[in-house]
Amino acid sequence: MGCIGNVSDNHLLSRGRLMELKEHFREIIDSKRVFEKITSLADLKAVLRKRNCISELERVLNENQSNNNESFRNINPAYNNQRVLPEVPDDPVEQVDSVIAREIGLKWKLLARKLKISEGEIDAFDNRHPGRLEESVREILKHYREIHQSDWKIGFCNALTESRRRDLCYQIQDIFIRNKMM
Repeated sequence: MGCIGNVSDNHLLSRGRLMELKEHFREIIDSKRVFEKITSLADLKAVLRKRNCISELERVLNENQSNNNESFRNINPAYNNQRVLPEVPDDPVEQVDSVIAREIGLKWKLLARKLKISEGEIDAFDNRHPGRLEESVREILKHYREIHQSDWKIGFCNALTESRRRDLCYQIQDIFIRNKMM
């Protein structure tokens, strides 16, 4: 799962709040050197992602938002009564697509290659949606699912793992389990 809205932008989080979050996750971080190297929310997210605890950070940030919206507005001035969390689709397949499209980032072409999608097709998807990464990724995932109707779930997890995004593999496995798709 990703982080809330634009909270990942380092300038939107006060130093005091970052220290609170670091202290909250001190046991999970479990390294004085790594703890001291964390100077931004992006650093904290990276450490927690490696330790498969990114969802715990999201939970803590969600609690912050729901328990004290005024405090959240101070942390994230871009809030302005907009939805903070992306809308979660009811359909589990759309949930999987949403998680991958939102979180894959710059590794999206590597993911496409691991899904055995040709360079020409990757370029075509990219050209159809210039500058709109999420739409390109969603289209690639749909394309793969249409070709591999019976084993697409395994294919997604294998490709994500090979793309060094095992964290996303775990997230979509959680979706599969919650929706009794495994």
